[in-house]
Amino acid sequence: MAISVVGSTNPYALVTVRGKVVEQTAEEADRYIDLMAKKYLGMGRYPFAMPGEKGILLRIKPEKAFFIRLRQ
Repeated sequence: MAISVVGSTNPYALVTVRGKVVEQTAEEADRYIDLMAKKYLGMGRYPFAMPGEKGILLRIKPEKAFFIRLRQ
């Protein structure tokens, strides 16, 4: 599994984390997506859920991480 995040104010800044999925569950997935919607969107519930859609939580054990920032 790899996750990359690009800086919101500098598109030339990048963080990447690579690792292995060590746990996978659907339990509590709706609660977590609602918590993120509150934090990042200011909404009590995730507004983009589709009928019948099921969430999943993945726990990742990081093995490698790196940061790159080029001048803008």
